Amino acid sequence: MVEDGSEEVVVLLSVFNGGRFVREQLDSILGQASVRTRVVFRDDGSSDDSNQILTEYEDRFPGRFQRLRGGGRLGASGSFGELLVAGSGAYLAFSDQDDVWSKEKLAVLLTRMRRIEGQHGREKPILVHSDMKVVGAELEPIADSFWKFAGVDPSRNGLDQLLVSNTVTGCTVLMNRALADLAKPIPRSAILHDHWVALCASAFGIIGSVDSPLILYRQHGLNAVGAHRTSFFVRLKRFMARGPEARNWSARELQARAFLSQYSERLPQPQKRMLEEFSLLSSDGPIRRKLKMIRYGFIPAGLGTLRRIVYVLFS
Repeated sequence: MVEDGSEEVVVLLSVFNGGRFVREQLDSILGQASVRTRVVFRDDGSSDDSNQILTEYEDRFPGRFQRLRGGGRLGASGSFGELLVAGSGAYLAFSDQDDVWSKEKLAVLLTRMRRIEGQHGREKPILVHSDMKVVGAELEPIADSFWKFAGVDPSRNGLDQLLVSNTVTGCTVLMNRALADLAKPIPRSAILHDHWVALCASAFGIIGSVDSPLILYRQHGLNAVGAHRTSFFVRLKRFMARGPEARNWSARELQARAFLSQYSERLPQPQKRMLEEFSLLSSDGPIRRKLKMIRYGFIPAGLGTLRRIVYVLFS
């Protein structure tokens, strides 16, 4: 707790050439209702005016900003990994550089967090995340629900499901200290920081979701990861056209191997076995791979029964 009686959330912000939009995001972080925010930020090698803007906010709001220096260009996952190691506090949130948070975002997530902690204790690793509104570069509406727009089902958050596809978007995440400590360090082979943290929460703790859009998720053509609405059959056609070598699961398999290596001593045997089997999918023959996918549920989230069948048949 901070002196004024409100809860403090440490916001982890990585910036790369974000000068066009970062002021709006910083203002929305500072303007959170009923929650005091402290921003730990890192510039990931910007060549625009991002650094000048961040320095301006450091000077205007002493004690509210902490700059993490050094490390060069690390990319999103590496940069957020450094921030996670540096961030202190009971609760931490990831922030992108180009979104706008609703005033109630952190207060709503904290309410959900405290409810889960009240049931399971603060020593339990917990992640809470929310839906978002999808907007354009000038905040013009695109979709009222990112989950519906992108076909994301937040209830599909089992370890088997998250190994295949992530349903947690980093800029919506609030995590408690137990999860932050568990998830670090984030290895180089992690696909993204949010994917890794979601795997940790699923395997060892709890993932809670809030069915309200608490962020304006800005799409402007230069997003590191963005919102895409593409029909399943278009995606399947592209998938089949890539050829067997490009269709493999290599990035996800590497992440699974890293997860197994980092947490082997903590994982129960069934989860270890599942991770071992997942990490070998691309080297399996087609029949064995399909049988594994059915047995362990290695199928992307958001697919209906028919589409799951089609996905397995063509994998």
